[in-house]
Amino acid sequence: MDSKPDRTGYHPEWIKVNALWNLLQRERQLTRLYQYENSLTEPMLPPASHPGFSDAFCNLMINNAKYFPPKPQNVTASPINDEQISGNVTVRVYQPSDPTSCDKAVPLCLYAHGGGWVTGNLDTEDHFCRDICGRGDIVVVSVLYRKFPAVRFPQNTEDCVEGVLWSEAHKNATSLGVDPARFLIMGGSAGRGLAVSTTHFLIEFHPTVPPLAGLLPISSAHIHPEGCPKSYEHLFTAYTENAGPIPFVTDEMARGVFHLMDGEPPYDDVRNHWVPVAMGVEGVKGFPKTWLLNSGKECFRDDGRVLEALLKETGVPVKREVVEGMPHYYFAFPLAPDVIKHFRSRVNGGIKWCLGS
Repeated sequence: MDSKPDRTGYHPEWIKVNALWNLLQRERQLTRLYQYENSLTEPMLPPASHPGFSDAFCNLMINNAKYFPPKPQNVTASPINDEQISGNVTVRVYQPSDPTSCDKAVPLCLYAHGGGWVTGNLDTEDHFCRDICGRGDIVVVSVLYRKFPAVRFPQNTEDCVEGVLWSEAHKNATSLGVDPARFLIMGGSAGRGLAVSTTHFLIEFHPTVPPLAGLLPISSAHIHPEGCPKSYEHLFTAYTENAGPIPFVTDEMARGVFHLMDGEPPYDDVRNHWVPVAMGVEGVKGFPKTWLLNSGKECFRDDGRVLEALLKETGVPVKREVVEGMPHYYFAFPLAPDVIKHFRSRVNGGIKWCLGS
């Protein structure tokens, strides 16, 4: 490129991690698909339609985790124990191994991984799920849902609903040692979008399921750039302010995955339920206590801002935090240990806030 990318407003730790990225390149641990051109203010992945996108994303996430703080030791989980709960859905269960938690029912968190609804798996955010479990003394059920091109909306949401119903089933709740009254749903990026739509589906189509204790969407993608409710468009400016070649996920990539998933507006009465925030306050009625986290430099920043406003209007307790100077999913990269620890402390605080502890 003839000119260097604009670094204005980026957190210093995001710029510094460029040195670590170069080290990874020299060690040949990552493919050329997501090598930087100039710096970490460049996109890192090919378009979602690229045949190498899925492998590039998964390798990126798994390799980055090697540079994170040590995994908690008080967690029992193994890929050997992954359970296929239906023909479409597999889950991985993380359980606290601390003996002091064995004599009491603990909270349960259903987790939906990110990946633009086209990639990601149970390994790409394994480290994070272990941290949630170990730090919060919580059983985590990570859901491997179906993705494009096998499915489009809303089948991936239905897979997450299936994960909730399996976890809520009496025999499973008993064997997992969880308290159904303290059931949380969490997701990141595309998984956060699924966490939002799953919450809506449970309220709308599964009224017998006990109310959730909390919803924790992280760096969510749940509003199409042209799908924001009209009266909230003044809050929805990130797709313009954070447009162009920003790190990791660009506005162009976001539009692309919505197109692949048949998630573009206008929405009819059926498709409205796939992206409930587009329905306005009607789409979030009955939502549980909600904690939101966004990055200041992501195009999805205001997905959380609009959801926060909708929830406040309906009287739902909501708390939103914004990490300025960081791009989308910054916490999945080998930044300084204190940055990662601070992010995970934020999440743990959000969990405690939702549970009222």
